[in-house]
Amino acid sequence: MDPFHVVRLAGDALDRCRRRIQLATCGHRGRAGDPLYKSRRTLHTGADLLTDEQKTRLEELFANEDHLQVEATWGIYQQMITAYREPDRGAGRKLCSN
Repeated sequence: MDPFHVVRLAGDALDRCRRRIQLATCGHRGRAGDPLYKSRRTLHTGADLLTDEQKTRLEELFANEDHLQVEATWGIYQQMITAYREPDRGAGRKLCSN
């Protein structure tokens, strides 16, 4: 598969995880004031491109134990983005296998 579609599938998995945890913790779909809903776009930003405000928002989000699964899924998503952004294909392949 090409990198675009692989990263898109990983992003979709991140969204499904976020929505599932949102529903389990709050009992409703995302609303403007909900931390998981507010962070939905930030979660799709590459870790190396995050602003200080976005980093703070994610730190606050991941401080909640209820969001542990979202944090784990986000970490895998970030690893995939990093691997596909690697200019050296061999190094990118090694990043994917970790």
